[in-house]
Amino acid sequence: MGVGMHSSRPFFRSAWGGGFAANVRPSGPGARERMLDGMYVVCKEHLELAIDMFVDEYEDAPDVVDLKETEFADWDPPAKCAECEKAGQFLVV
Repeated sequence: MGVGMHSSRPFFRSAWGGGFAANVRPSGPGARERMLDGMYVVCKEHLELAIDMFVDEYEDAPDVVDLKETEFADWDPPAKCAECEKAGQFLVV
């Protein structure tokens, strides 16, 4: 299945099409704006952690989207990593 086509996973709109649906989930100070249900915006340092959290939750491999190479029609990704104050570089979904 393509990005966003998994029934138990949220999906997003990217340069390749699709739609976006996700709920914001708080997880520590400042993370509410940076972490979405089933989707993690992280820096390179926390990419492996986000992949592990996704696999633990969904028992499936995530898609990793480079935020520098993807445009979103209806959503602005959080500017900061969900785990630290560095710039968010990847969307794990």
